[in-house]
Amino acid sequence: MKALKAGMLAAAVVMALAASMAAAAAPIADDILKRADLVRGPDDPFTLRMNVIAYRGTEVLNETSVMVNSHDYSRSLVEFVAPPRDAGRKMLRVSENMWVRIPASRRAIRITPQQRLLGQASNSDVMGTNYAEDYSAQLLGEEAVTPFDGGAPVNCYKLELTKKTPAASYHHLTYWVAKESYHPIRSDFYTQTGRLLKTAHFTRYASALGAVRPGRVVIVNAVNKEEFTVLDIVAYGKSSLPVAEYTEAALH
Repeated sequence: MKALKAGMLAAAVVMALAASMAAAAAPIADDILKRADLVRGPDDPFTLRMNVIAYRGTEVLNETSVMVNSHDYSRSLVEFVAPPRDAGRKMLRVSENMWVRIPASRRAIRITPQQRLLGQASNSDVMGTNYAEDYSAQLLGEEAVTPFDGGAPVNCYKLELTKKTPAASYHHLTYWVAKESYHPIRSDFYTQTGRLLKTAHFTRYASALGAVRPGRVVIVNAVNKEEFTVLDIVAYGKSSLPVAEYTEAALH
């Protein structure tokens, strides 16, 4: 009987320690996620110019250029500047609500963050996402990841992100963040059924707006890796766009 009680006590201690470690891991994961968000974009309003090019192998399938104004990650305005067929088109995001306004149209049309914008890139991939606000994070461990453009493997935190708000574009992600710099290295995007949709690689880091930020994101189709889309960030800057411009009425 004494041996049984001792065994039960030991099991209870182990379970308590496991619960304590899990509780401690949650804020660590959240902190990693917040730090990685600040690498992708600052807290203050900012703008960036981006060229989006869809490829199949070496063949260019389609391309466009946009100017993105972000008041915060819940309010973003995208203006298409090239080529001429796209120029003048605008997309607005306010939390989970999104609209597109085409110059020839009399009104803005509702769209979703998950809709494909060009190639492998969805609307939300171009407009940006606040992972810390929209996803719950769990630290799965640590893993060395080889960067997309080569070089030595990078020691990373491996996180599982699960959708927690309607603004989240994907059901869940696996996310690798560099331990030393908190630079995002890679994201795997999954459907609710667990099917891998695509993988995003963050590369070409350089100084911009007071931090080292990614200059390129490569999004690769999970089924056919010959199909991928490159998001080249040409320039970052500070945004002076008034908050009143981030409304559906302002699109008209």
